[in-house]
Amino acid sequence: MERVIIAQEDDLRIVRALSMARNIRFMKYRVEFHLESVPGL
Repeated sequence: MERVIIAQEDDLRIVRALSMARNIRFMKYRVEFHLESVPGL
C-alpha cells in the first residue's frame, strides 16, 4: 500500500520524515481561481 502526504509546501520536517519512511509519496497542491464579471448586476 502506498500512502500520500498532501500539503501546500514542503518543509524540513516533512523532508526528514519522508527520508525515514517507505511507501509514502509527497504531493504539493495548488489552488487557482478566477473572477468573472456578471453583466447586468
